[in-house]
Amino acid sequence: RSSSVYTVKYKGKSYKVPGSAVKLTGLVTRGNKRYGTKSAEAFVNGKGYSSGTGYLIWVSTYTQHLYVFTGSRKHWKLLKHISCATGRFEKETPMGTSKITHKMPWLWFNQSVGQGGYYGLRIRGGFIHSWLYNIAWSQAHGGKKLKWNKEWYGKPVTSGCVRVKIDFAKWLYKKIPLNTTAVV
Repeated sequence: RSSSVYTVKYKGKSYKVPGSAVKLTGLVTRGNKRYGTKSAEAFVNGKGYSSGTGYLIWVSTYTQHLYVFTGSRKHWKLLKHISCATGRFEKETPMGTSKITHKMPWLWFNQSVGQGGYYGLRIRGGFIHSWLYNIAWSQAHGGKKLKWNKEWYGKPVTSGCVRVKIDFAKWLYKKIPLNTTAVV
């Protein structure tokens, strides 16, 4: 807000700055250093998350990691984790708790140029899916997959979706049932 005053630390000194002079230029992330198993389990169990299935997904935009747990409320155990890419500044992945409402084997993002992703799990505000591929080219070449661009896992670079490597996206698609809770 323009009426707010912020304290900005720069080179060890603190400065009072009017809100009208502050513009955020990027998201705060920890980089690609994941939480350890005990920390991840303590976080989701401490929050008391429940799920309609025996699985829970937690996407940490801070660590740019996706964590999959098995169990039940207050008894979650980490099953798998992977580096991911989430929404970039001003196109953040929506925060909150939602359910996986449907699955798609592939989805278009820009059909006119053939750009899409594989193995989408629908969560509030977007999808968890593979990196981007040229689906039109793949369909014309017997399913051989052609990546659209360089993979930038561990960085907030998407338009709001959560991207993971294709093998992990396929595993999620096959293993994780509908109605599973996803926390971002």
